[in-house]
Amino acid sequence: MEKHEIKTHTIPYQVKIEDWLLFVITVAVNALLYFFWLAAYGAVGLVIIIGMCMAAIGIEVNRLHLRTRQNIQRQADQTAKTLQGLFDDAPLLISQMKEKVESAAQYVNDAEQEYRDRAFSPFWDSVECAT
Repeated sequence: MEKHEIKTHTIPYQVKIEDWLLFVITVAVNALLYFFWLAAYGAVGLVIIIGMCMAAIGIEVNRLHLRTRQNIQRQADQTAKTLQGLFDDAPLLISQMKEKVESAAQYVNDAEQEYRDRAFSPFWDSVECAT
C-alpha cells in the first residue's frame, strides 16, 4: 500500500493506490462495453457509456470530497488542541518569563561591572548567560 502525496492548493491529501482501483476497473469495463454496445446499439451505447463514466467519476469525487473533509476536520481538531494547550500554559510561561528577565538583568549588571573591572572573560560569560 504505497502512498503518494497530492497537494491541492493548501489541503494535503494522501492517495492510496487501491483508492483508484474501482475507478480504473469501471473505466476498463465501460471501454469494453462501449465497443460491444456501439456495434449493437450505435449512439445509444455511447450515451449509456458516457452516463456510466460520469456516474463513476461522480462517486469517486464524492468519496474524495468526504475524505478531504474528514482530514480537514482532524487537522482542525489537532490545531484546536494545540492552541488550547498553549492557552492553558500561558500563565505558567508568563510567570517563568518574569524570572528569566530578572535573571538576564542580573547577568547584564554583572557584565557591566566586569567590563568596568576589565575582566573580559567573565564579561563575555555574563553576556552569554544573559542571552
